[in-house]
Amino acid sequence: MKHFSNVAFVLATLLTSQASATHDKVSKQESHSLSTDTSAENKETDQGPWSSCYGTPGDECKEYILDIATDLLDDNVNLYPAGTPMTMDYLTNRVRILVDKDGIVSVIPGRG
Repeated sequence: MKHFSNVAFVLATLLTSQASATHDKVSKQESHSLSTDTSAENKETDQGPWSSCYGTPGDECKEYILDIATDLLDDNVNLYPAGTPMTMDYLTNRVRILVDKDGIVSVIPGRG
């Protein structure tokens, strides 16, 4: 009987942590909105990195970056699944936006 209670405890712990992570993700998405405000209070510039993109949908992040960094072309701002193998060259006219399986930005994007 003791083994059964240990298994039940582990399952309850896993379910609780998964529910908490899902709630945090949904809360982050609901409360996060991107603004192209480039005033002194907003420290993001057209040069990046764009930390306000973290936790937002990848498509919204791409639109935000293209709005704020007018020198970038649409073809040079791309979404990739996190973990995708990439070249290590650094190009100032390129932005790679890494997203998780749900399309949410998982790494703060920047030029390169």
